[in-house]
Amino acid sequence: MRVTNSMLVSSFLYDLNGNLGRISKLQTQLATGRKFASISDDPISTMYSMQARFRLDNLARYQESVKMAKSWLTQAETSVLDFNEVVKSAYETVIDATTDVKTPEDRKIMAAFIGQLRDHVLQTLNSTFGNKYIFAGFNTTGSYLENQIQPPYTVDSKSGDLWLNGLNLTRYVPNYDPDYDLTLTRDNLLYDAIKEKAGQSVLLLAEKAAQKAVPDYDPGYNLELTPENDGFDADKLDAYNKYIEERDNYIEDYIADFKVNGADYQALFEKLESEQIEFWVGTGTKMDAVLSSIGLVGTGPQNLYSILDNLYNDLMHEQTVPHIQKAYITQFQNMQSGLLAKAAELGGRMNRLDMLANRYEMDYINYTQLKSDAEDADLAELIMTFSMAMNVYNAALSSGAMVIQKSLVDFIR
Repeated sequence: MRVTNSMLVSSFLYDLNGNLGRISKLQTQLATGRKFASISDDPISTMYSMQARFRLDNLARYQESVKMAKSWLTQAETSVLDFNEVVKSAYETVIDATTDVKTPEDRKIMAAFIGQLRDHVLQTLNSTFGNKYIFAGFNTTGSYLENQIQPPYTVDSKSGDLWLNGLNLTRYVPNYDPDYDLTLTRDNLLYDAIKEKAGQSVLLLAEKAAQKAVPDYDPGYNLELTPENDGFDADKLDAYNKYIEERDNYIEDYIADFKVNGADYQALFEKLESEQIEFWVGTGTKMDAVLSSIGLVGTGPQNLYSILDNLYNDLMHEQTVPHIQKAYITQFQNMQSGLLAKAAELGGRMNRLDMLANRYEMDYINYTQLKSDAEDADLAELIMTFSMAMNVYNAALSSGAMVIQKSLVDFIR
């Protein structure tokens, strides 16, 4: 086959352009530090790179979620430990108040201390992380009332009842049956411990409401005294009768309200109890950031705030020592056990989050290495290859200058 000068020139320029293309690709890799600039450069490495980047993006989100969940749990744990200290101090005060050497003035001083503990409980229930309430379910921002932010937990100034997002926690008694006979004993076939506890709670609510309504009521007054006895006091007897009347009226009103609105209260209670702030801490894995406040402090007169409020009123009204011992010592012991269990639960969640955080750190290192292996170029190898390509290009130029024939103009010149 005859090889013409134009064929030789075309072949030379084609090969020379190929050399320039390789040099350009190597120069781009050196400038960017990556093996490829487009998918077509290295499809397999591109696929591995995209998978590693996707994993790293997910890890970054989960790491941030774990960090935020730990912050919420830390605040919740601090609040639970605050509750525990309150219960501990109240328990010690009850033990101290049930000694015979305490005077009425001493008990009033103790009542003032209990009142401060009670107010601290309300403040702790409205604890925030940043500007978010942590024990209020989904109502993390509070509500507006007369252009002012209303916290989720409030107290009725008249009754002293504790409210949460429209539910009276003090007045609400789960499992209450107004038709249950409280005179039944454990030996009776119709006895129901749950219903008995609920009925006793409503009776306690009525007694405390009557006690507040009749401040002159003396629980230690002997009702068997007659006008002929020296200790007879007509005013105290009238106060006692009025106390009984107020107590019975409260129970009647409670039953009437329960029959009309009991189902709505139950629905609201279940809604509030199920409201939990959750964080996605892994693929398909969620974790509650805080505890349910209803399960934490309770409902009815046995909620922590109301227990302290009742103790305050009993100390102020000089309630008898046996009554205080029977009413509060066991309650505070049970409350402390429950709070310690909740603290242990929060500690378990924190440990789990710590393990997740450590695992995510290791995963982040591994996927970063995978991403680097798929994307990053070997600079030392690139520099050597680039130098070789430049030498090849210069050699091509030199050989081309000798191969390409001179034109007629060169001879004429």
